[in-house]
This record gives sequence, C-alpha cells and structure tokens, in this order.
Amino acid sequence: MAKILSTEATISDSKKKARSTRPKGKAVGCPAPVLLDRTQDITGHNLAEEQIQKSEALLAQAERLANLGSWEWELENGSMTWSDNMHRLHGFAPGEVVPSLELCFQMLSLDDQERARNFVAQAIASRQPMEHEYQSSRKDGRLRTHLTRFVPLFSESGEPRRIVGSTQDITDRKLAEEQIQKSEALLRRLSRELMRAQDTERRQIAHDLHESAGQTLAALKMTLANLEDALGNDIQEAHAHLQVVRALAEDAIREIRVVSYLMHPPMLDGVGLGPTIRWYAKGFSERSRIESRIEVDEHLLRFPEQVETTVFRIVQEALTNVHRYSGSRTVTIRLNREEANLVVAVIDQGAGLQQPALGQISMIGVGIAGMRERVKQLDGRLDIESVAGQGTTVRAVIPIMATGTQ
Repeated sequence: MAKILSTEATISDSKKKARSTRPKGKAVGCPAPVLLDRTQDITGHNLAEEQIQKSEALLAQAERLANLGSWEWELENGSMTWSDNMHRLHGFAPGEVVPSLELCFQMLSLDDQERARNFVAQAIASRQPMEHEYQSSRKDGRLRTHLTRFVPLFSESGEPRRIVGSTQDITDRKLAEEQIQKSEALLRRLSRELMRAQDTERRQIAHDLHESAGQTLAALKMTLANLEDALGNDIQEAHAHLQVVRALAEDAIREIRVVSYLMHPPMLDGVGLGPTIRWYAKGFSERSRIESRIEVDEHLLRFPEQVETTVFRIVQEALTNVHRYSGSRTVTIRLNREEANLVVAVIDQGAGLQQPALGQISMIGVGIAGMRERVKQLDGRLDIESVAGQGTTVRAVIPIMATGTQ
C-alpha cells in the first residue's frame, strides 16, 4: 500500500512539474512539435504527388505533340499497358479497350506480324534496342504507318521480364517523303531530257556549221582561187586583196570546224570514245601548249550515246579548267574499265582548283555542276580531289551495267 501511494505521489509531482513548465495562455493538447512534423511529412508527400502529376501531364502533352504513344509488355503473363495517346493512335478513346498482344497483332498484316515477332526475338537474343516500321489498321479501318522502338528489360538472374517501347505515327512524314522522292524523280527526268535536248541541239548546230556555213566558206575559197587565176599576173593590187580574202576564208573555215567539233565531234558517233578523246587531247595540246598524256584502254567497246557524250563532256570540261585555272604544263587522261565500272580521270599537277572555279561554267563545257548531274543520271559518281600546289584529279565512275552496254 505504501508503494502504491509512493507511486501515485511521484506521478502527481510529475504532472505538477509539467503544468508549471507549460507556456501560459496555451491550450492543453498533443505536443505541437509532433503535429508540426506530421504536417511537414504530409506536405512533402503532396508536393511529390503534384510533381508526378505535372510530369505525367508534360509526358502526355509531349506524346500528343510528337504523335507518339508509349507501351509496356509483361512477358510473364502477356499483359500490356498503353498510354492514353497510344489508344488515340489506334483510334480508341483512352481506357476504351484493354490492350493485349492479340489486339496488337490483329492490327497488322500477316507479313508484318511475322516481322514483329522476329524483331522481338532479335531484341531479346541480342539484349539491344530495336526499331521497325509497319502498317497498322486503326479502329475505323484506316491504314497508318508506325515506327516502333523498344528495348527488353531483364531480371537480375538474366531472364527477360518485360519490353517497353514507344510507337510513333509517321504516316504524314512518309507521304511527304514519297512526294519529295516523286518531285526529285521528276526533276531528274526533266534534267535528263534537258541535257539530251542540249546535246541534240549541239549535234545539229555542229552539223549545220560543218555542212552549210563551212561548205559555203570552202566554196568561197575555191571561187577566190579561180578568180585569182583568171586575173593573171598583171594586177598586183587585186592579187594582194584576193590573198587577204582567201586567208580570211581559211581562218573562218578553221574556226567553224573547231567550233563544230567542240560542240559535238562527228567522230564520237563514228568511232567511239577512245579515238575521239585522243583526237581532242591532241588538239587541246596544240591550242594550249599543255602536254597531254593519254592512257586509254585499247579494248573498250562502244557505249550508249548518252554514256559516250557524258564521258567526252567530262574530259572536255576538265581540260578547259586545266587550261584556265591550274597553270599545269602537263595533264593525264585515263579511260579504262575497273570491274563493272567505266572510269575516266583527268589529272593535272597545277595550282589546284580554286573554290570560285568549282561553280564556274565555261563557254563550251557543261561546268562541274553539270558534270555531276550528267554522271548522276547514269547512277554514277563524280569525285574531285584538289590540293593547293599539288594539282587536281577529276574522276567519274559510271556503272557499266547501268549504261546498257552490250
């Protein structure tokens, strides 16, 4: 009994001390610090939830802007989870349908179903992200083109657990790319037709110059010679004038012949590339005093007209640039076959092709831009290597199979 009283007294004393230490004028209740700590914990939790909601809203907005949906596939039970925008991509309202693997495959063609399974197997086997394009049917039956990117995730033991990915509707982009490709194809066709028209016109003008104006001047020269014979040797002044006129006629004939041959040499149609390039290089050396070294395969066959014209124009333009810009005293022209390609190269040891000259178009040549376009029309490529003080190499590679060469 004494112990009980002693305990009660101790408790009573403790209560008195607690009452004496309480701030005056404040209600008695749960300790304020404990309530404050709990309030802080709840506030932090609410802030975290708000932050998550904001992040989810931003992600949903980003998916809408990118026309993209995200998804997750649990491999163990086959369940799938779609984002709201993933539903929209396939024509469903968010939550309208429970996504499943069967639903995904039903939207694909049989070929795309097989491809999709193979891509998944490859991703799991390689443990690498994968992507592929496919066409998918929406709820309303419209076909859309989608690009899917996904990555497999594994457990600590190395077992594949799930696949997460994103799907983007790229239908509009593909249509735009197809339109661009069609436009580019149309431009290439128009460019090819324009070049053919130019070549045809050059050939016709060259023929007319040679056959009409050239022949007329030749007849004039012969008539002057006959006139000189008829005058005899008594009229010295008349003979002097006739000699001047004959010299002028000879110069005109020579210039017309050169121009007509440069526009389109008749021998290109007659004997082909090898002899024509040798002839042209010889005339170039005589006019420019630049030594030409010719390395032409003696066993080259004839090529289609467009190929032979393109190669001749490349040599013609390259030699024009050597004469105008390089300062080189020698130039090498190579024409041969390398495996399935016809290769032509013009090499000089001059100052190098300066940048302003790259877009230069000469009076006779087609310009470097034109050369590139001509070679492109034949599915070939044109490479230009130029080093200041060491020279320039112009090299065109044309697939022989693409040329239709027999």
